[in-house]
Amino acid sequence: MRPKKLRVHYPVNVMRNLATEQAKTEVIFPIGVDFLPSRGLHAFLKRLVSEGLFVGRGAFAVPSFEVAKSTTVPRTKQEMLAAIERKLAKPSLSRGDPSSTDGVWEIAHVNFIDYPKWYATNHELYERPIEFHNEPYVVVNRSQPCFPDFDERFIYYGADKVEQIYHLSTRGWRFFVLPLHFVVHVQHASAAWHSTERSESEGKIAELIRLIKQERGNTECSCREDLFSLGALNRIVADATNYSSQQ
Repeated sequence: MRPKKLRVHYPVNVMRNLATEQAKTEVIFPIGVDFLPSRGLHAFLKRLVSEGLFVGRGAFAVPSFEVAKSTTVPRTKQEMLAAIERKLAKPSLSRGDPSSTDGVWEIAHVNFIDYPKWYATNHELYERPIEFHNEPYVVVNRSQPCFPDFDERFIYYGADKVEQIYHLSTRGWRFFVLPLHFVVHVQHASAAWHSTERSESEGKIAELIRLIKQERGNTECSCREDLFSLGALNRIVADATNYSSQQ
């Protein structure tokens, strides 16, 4: 009996690398096309760039949320917290209401951010440890010498972002969560191929993950640290937060 052939729709990490190469800026924010930014996020990030936040091996996460299709999309943190209180929004792919369209709960999307901490702060970033299956959406400086490409062996469903976050961590990058701003995913029906592709990809993904851990477990990076102190980073963030709130 011939094995069932996997239906690869597109080589996602090849496309991510192509997009990175074509970017007109050194600082990039790789994210899905179906996410909407909070009000002022672009001005906030531009200000962070101009103030020199991205000079070293720092990856800065922007929290992500999902809202029900019929819900007015929150554009400010105050609106988002109100929507969460009314169970109209929640962290992306977390448990609870509004129920995710395909019923999937992914610890990778919620564990890293520490959402209760994020809810309580508006002006300070905070550092978080990375575990292997974390895959936050991060703003990074692609011109850093030790910035890795996405691994193009990931052509199946799943773990395609996990591998690059893990690769960054093995090269000594530190991970921080930015305050105030966020991105929003409006729930929609899953693609017809989603559940089948997910189950058929599991074996290939498991093997790739085993290889990734073996290859990068003892990564050494000679790049200089150059990252500002946490206090200096927070002064930059506070200035950018005040600036973006006025835009």
